Amino acid sequence: SPTNPDKYVLKVEVDEKRTGSVGMGGGVDSVAGPFGSLSFSDNNFRGKGQIISFNSQMGTGMFGRGVNAINNPGNGFLVNKNNYQLEATFVEPNFMKTNTSMAVSGFGRNFSSMMVDQATQRTLGASTTFTRTIRKNTNFNLGFIGENTSLRDFGSTFGSDSALNMMSQRALAAGLAGSQQSANALAQSVRDGQLKGGTFVTVSPSITYDTRNGADPTKGTFAKISAGPSLGLGGASFVKAGASFSKYIPLTKDITLATNLQGGTSLGGMPQFAQYRLGGFNGIRGYRMFSDLGTGSGMLMATAELRSRLPLPGKSSKIVKSIDKHVKATAFFDAGHVMGNGLTNNLYSRSNFGASVGVGLRVNVPMLGLIRFEYGLPLVSSILGNMTPRLTVGFGDRF
Repeated sequence: SPTNPDKYVLKVEVDEKRTGSVGMGGGVDSVAGPFGSLSFSDNNFRGKGQIISFNSQMGTGMFGRGVNAINNPGNGFLVNKNNYQLEATFVEPNFMKTNTSMAVSGFGRNFSSMMVDQATQRTLGASTTFTRTIRKNTNFNLGFIGENTSLRDFGSTFGSDSALNMMSQRALAAGLAGSQQSANALAQSVRDGQLKGGTFVTVSPSITYDTRNGADPTKGTFAKISAGPSLGLGGASFVKAGASFSKYIPLTKDITLATNLQGGTSLGGMPQFAQYRLGGFNGIRGYRMFSDLGTGSGMLMATAELRSRLPLPGKSSKIVKSIDKHVKATAFFDAGHVMGNGLTNNLYSRSNFGASVGVGLRVNVPMLGLIRFEYGLPLVSSILGNMTPRLTVGFGDRF
């Protein structure tokens, strides 16, 4: 020090590591088909710990008919159409210098609908979500969402397997119509209801509790409770509430019991695209994903699943080590019930209750994520009396 020779002035120059990144890639998805993606993010925007990101994905949707053949044989549901997903997000981790974070997003999506047969679903909107930790492992979230959803009918591309034709035939067979003309009119009325979109403003509070020990948990608990009204601008409004509880219990070093109980209900004129589905990629296994089980304004579903590493010999081998790390065997039991939407489910010959047991493989593929191969045996027949065991393929975790 110039004033004290026994003291030193220490200057440290620090270069901040790069916090921004740009990514380009591609892959294959069961809904998007072959797709390309472009992304950008900065995890320390303006040096204040703020986050900005932009993610985009565009796909061909060319595997829609293939997914129908594998997961939904005998009935076309997904369409082969180009699709996209765009989202821009800004996150302020300390909103107004508090422990509350704020995330603002604008988004656009156009995909083959998971809720309405043979249709595409486009959603454009924006959201603001506030998140605050209220105690250890427990967060309170408050979201404000404004979005416009529209659906486009592609049933005519399925020929005699179109949704209208299926409903009309069922109306006659089930005695819901006395003539072909009245059956066609009933089918058209239901189809028009399915394709209704609208603009909605939603307030969505929720509480989450999470003690899981990783992305593929072997122990811990995850619980979420949510509720909120959706105000329809120029149309019907509705209120939706739901809860989900998951528990992961290690039975041995290599075996985990994973359980989940989830349910939801609603009041008001909830549109088809916002309803609950008993089937689908994350529904009850062993049935045709989109054609055996129905949708509705309320749902209750339970799952118990044993997940185990494979008992492989020679784990010193690199190949065996990779399989041991990325592949697990499963044995499962699913059961569920959906309420409401009785006429639509009847016209599509879909049951409101299902249960199944089965086995499967969980394969974590680099660059693609988790792929599930599951062979399920229905314990309850569908409306058409079908109890044929089925192999289905799903992407991502169910819970």
